[in-house]
Amino acid sequence: MGIESLVTLSTGEKAGNPRWFENEQERLRREQQKLSRKEKKGPDGPSNNWERQRKRVAKVHQRIQDRRKDFIEKLTTRLVENFDVI
Repeated sequence: MGIESLVTLSTGEKAGNPRWFENEQERLRREQQKLSRKEKKGPDGPSNNWERQRKRVAKVHQRIQDRRKDFIEKLTTRLVENFDVI
């Protein structure tokens, strides 16, 4: 389901869709579940454990974003190096 190939070139070559989110979905689910079990509000603001877990969830999101960006940048670099006209 979804996009099967990210790019199809005029030569017929297809660049696959790596599906970064689907690959990391289980890890993200576990980290978010841990976050929901932490105490967010206390008399002095968010607890240290809640803040630490929130950063772990953000780290998983950042990893997905970084992998997507890296793939796109490598793909575009390869296209520019191999083709005269885009």
